[in-house]
Amino acid sequence: MEEEMMMKDFSIEGLQKIGQGLTASVYRINEEQIIKVYVPEYGLDRILKEKDVTRQSFISGVPTMMTFGTVCVGDSYGTIFEAFNYETLQECYQKQHANRDSLVDEYVDFVKQISAVQVNDELRDMLPSMLERLKNVFNKERYRLSDEESQIYEELISRIEHTDTFVHGDCHMGNLMYGPHQKLYAIDLGVCGYGSKLFVLCSIALSYSVGAKSLPGEQLYEVTGLSREECKELWHSFLCKYYGINGDEIIPYERSLYMYACMISSLYGIETGKIPEEVFRNVMVRGVVDTYKDGILPMSKLLS
Repeated sequence: MEEEMMMKDFSIEGLQKIGQGLTASVYRINEEQIIKVYVPEYGLDRILKEKDVTRQSFISGVPTMMTFGTVCVGDSYGTIFEAFNYETLQECYQKQHANRDSLVDEYVDFVKQISAVQVNDELRDMLPSMLERLKNVFNKERYRLSDEESQIYEELISRIEHTDTFVHGDCHMGNLMYGPHQKLYAIDLGVCGYGSKLFVLCSIALSYSVGAKSLPGEQLYEVTGLSREECKELWHSFLCKYYGINGDEIIPYERSLYMYACMISSLYGIETGKIPEEVFRNVMVRGVVDTYKDGILPMSKLLS
């Protein structure tokens, strides 16, 4: 491929890792540049497409960073982005214990901001419909489910409405970076699409709720930079601020989003081989079924 032949080799040895997502890790090169290094199985064609998506997302109104080029990093590829001499929201949350409440306020505001962006025609042509993708994966993987489980999954998917709003599919704190005037920017648009803001909320729940319950402590810390208890506290605080509800009233929201996040991530995870069969079966599917039977909130409340 011509693009691959023209790429230079680049070493990340000694660089500070400042974030990690589902498909890549982010390192700081200097005050002006960062590099996003993808997992080896993430193909070059997807990386080049992400560059185009990033540019068009910026045009559509998503606060994000522009790219400088793509390089070879060992047996992987990396894309160099413009950067600001600032930290990620995750880094700030890790260090600024006394300021965590206001940081969560900023997190909530940013999530609401990007979830309100209507994708333009050019960006829509580049991105998948999150709902259609979910339906396709469900139809492909439903043979793994019992008849009862399959009926529950199908019922839950039918409740999700199609919209043309932007979806950041990996919207944890490590993928948000401060820029000029302390404004937040998204630094990872590798997993995005358009559809219901439920998908954005579930991507956050995957890190701080599902992950907190299912990942080993070291792996959880590698992804989120937080302990299990800190993840639970962050998720609870985020939801209270997002919905404007305090105390035990937020518990039905926590449970319902946990269930939807388990449903979505179980299908994507088992399709891509990112989760083992026992986690798929004993944690995620069981989480969906048990929570569904106990009763969940209507979609109108979750998206209010």
